[in-house]
Amino acid sequence: MCKNYSIDYRIYFRVLILFLLACFLLTPAYANDITQGLKYYKKEEYQKAYRYFSTPAAQKNPRVQRILGYMYLKGLAVKQDYQKAMFWYGKSADQGNPQAMYDIGVMYDFGQGVKQDHEKAIQWYQRSALKGYADAQYNLGIAYEKGEGTQQNYAKAREWYQKAVTQGNVSAMVNLGNLYGEGLGGEKNDSKAFDLYKKAAEKGDSAAQYNLAEYYRAGLATPRDLDKAIYWYEKSAAEGTIKAMDKLARIYRVGYKHIPANQALSDEWADKAAKARAREAVR
Repeated sequence: MCKNYSIDYRIYFRVLILFLLACFLLTPAYANDITQGLKYYKKEEYQKAYRYFSTPAAQKNPRVQRILGYMYLKGLAVKQDYQKAMFWYGKSADQGNPQAMYDIGVMYDFGQGVKQDHEKAIQWYQRSALKGYADAQYNLGIAYEKGEGTQQNYAKAREWYQKAVTQGNVSAMVNLGNLYGEGLGGEKNDSKAFDLYKKAAEKGDSAAQYNLAEYYRAGLATPRDLDKAIYWYEKSAAEGTIKAMDKLARIYRVGYKHIPANQALSDEWADKAAKARAREAVR
């Protein structure tokens, strides 16, 4: 025999209202912890940021987890602890954060808190790169170019560098330019190398600035232009590139067409190069 149960809808609605009210009150608090923590983190007030990131609700957020990993990695407001860094990176990676996957790859790459393992590093870079993270794509390019943790494969290096270049990764522009310039992994194409160096040089990369100067000096994929070569050598030299200083010293020592020899300027660049070498020697 079926029993009839009567429902007191007043109690039901009262419980429902209390539940919704709790959700309304807790959600903003959770979001506020993250917002406040990020605000202090960006201002490099790490102690204050850590307090907000320490709440159980905030620690479920993959972005916060990744930041906590970085704070433990660098010892920001906490004692440096690679194991805890890996723990929080792992938490974040489990939620699909490609930046955290990349960070784990870096830790394996350099043996930070774990045994150095280039193969595991590549596995994590691969996971991150497939989600579109440019730094991981760039690191995969390096791995394939150098044959670290995998078989050397210049064609795959080009492929991953290109993906990173598409997202504006400047270092990838330089490395891909090198592969085109040397004809590794595919066609030798000085025009493509020149274009990549130019883009990277204009974004301030000193290696690209030096390479671009070399192309202007030699007239590779562009009309020979010593004025532009000197301009880019000087840009690169200002960033500490010793071989750019050497080239400037040589150019001013002998002169070229409309650029007269200038021994004083040649000596100045030679002196700067010597001092830069001396600084490197004591590092």
